[in-house]
Amino acid sequence: MKKLIISLTSLIVLSVVLIFAFKNKNYIRNELFLIFPKSVQSIFRVIVSNENNTYKLNNDYNVKFLPETQSFNLNLKKIKIKNDKLQTKGIFKKKIYNRTPIYLDILDNKLVISYKDSEIYYVGIPNLIDLKNGEIINPLKINHNLSDIEILDTLINDDSIYISTRIFENNCQKFGIFKSDFNLKKLNFKNIFKDEECYVIAIQGGKMQFSKKLNKIIVSTAADIKKNLDRSDEKPQDNNSIMGKTLIIDDENKSYRIYSKGHRNIIGLYIDDYHNIIATENGPRGGDEINLIKDGFNYGWPIASYGEKDDYLPYKDKDKPYYKKNHKAYGFEEPIFAFVPSIGISEIIKISNNFSNFWQETFLVGSLNGQHLYRIVFDDEYTKVKFYEKIFIGERIRDIKYYSKKRIILLALEESGSIGILNIE
Repeated sequence: MKKLIISLTSLIVLSVVLIFAFKNKNYIRNELFLIFPKSVQSIFRVIVSNENNTYKLNNDYNVKFLPETQSFNLNLKKIKIKNDKLQTKGIFKKKIYNRTPIYLDILDNKLVISYKDSEIYYVGIPNLIDLKNGEIINPLKINHNLSDIEILDTLINDDSIYISTRIFENNCQKFGIFKSDFNLKKLNFKNIFKDEECYVIAIQGGKMQFSKKLNKIIVSTAADIKKNLDRSDEKPQDNNSIMGKTLIIDDENKSYRIYSKGHRNIIGLYIDDYHNIIATENGPRGGDEINLIKDGFNYGWPIASYGEKDDYLPYKDKDKPYYKKNHKAYGFEEPIFAFVPSIGISEIIKISNNFSNFWQETFLVGSLNGQHLYRIVFDDEYTKVKFYEKIFIGERIRDIKYYSKKRIILLALEESGSIGILNIE
């Protein structure tokens, strides 16, 4: 009891001298600190801290709470899109949150915003930039001629817009791609590709980019992992199926060929002028991958992965790895990098060197469950990741675009249904 009274009295005294303490930490630490009991000294250390503890605290703070980088601070503002009816519920680790899948494209000074439910809008980027954090923008709707679809991705190339879609037809989901001349009043989409194979539950993938070298579209398709209770699907290894592949599509004659196979779910795609193709791919539990996509190569799914099946999924002999842990040994291409544990990897882009002298040859990778941006630098041959840096955003990041004119990074933020705008402070 006596010790308790002493501790309480000491705390009262401590509260009186705190203001003085912060103004003259050395005096407090060297002269007054020792008069308090050890229990109070511990509290005092947490409050006042020393240089080492402060450094550690700031370092953790930078990683977890602020969009800060090694070289500079970033300013993040979120502009809410007025479109509340499109919010759906998602569940991750028993947490229920609002989820609004958003896909972004830039044409001149306009940001085109597409939603999973097939609605397409646009806003002027200068108008977006002028808004303050937390303000709401009312985008203008672009009408189109399609129904009974869901959008998986959008791509604007020159004056054309492409959408990859789930097509709902005769109690079946089919994968398709549509193209239209870009027009702000109405889009008249025409089908340029359609797979007659029926997905059982949900089509994923559908990420698109345009290859300048080939003058054709490259698109990803996902494994039909939701068709079976154990998430198994052999079609990524089946040359008679387009599932779990990357495809080269000629939209002039509507032909295609398989470019690579053995994919689970490519959700991000980048192509440079030399036809280097970088893909970000969702793994199972762990094992999100960054891959250099090569013509004719096999990336191993569902045989090899650095992830594992979720514990709740049925399979025998859980004391052994379910997937092979070496791609090369089994004739598959190794990933450039694998995230273990997984981050819920999403889009990948390369940003212009004009963003910052400190960020040269920089790629940005989004994450869904991880809620971070990852700044990544590869070696010249795209054979390894030289380093990566985590930048906390605090929401699921579905899509990323870079607007070079104003040196800003635009983020599609799912949980708040907002556009995130990142720039250097």
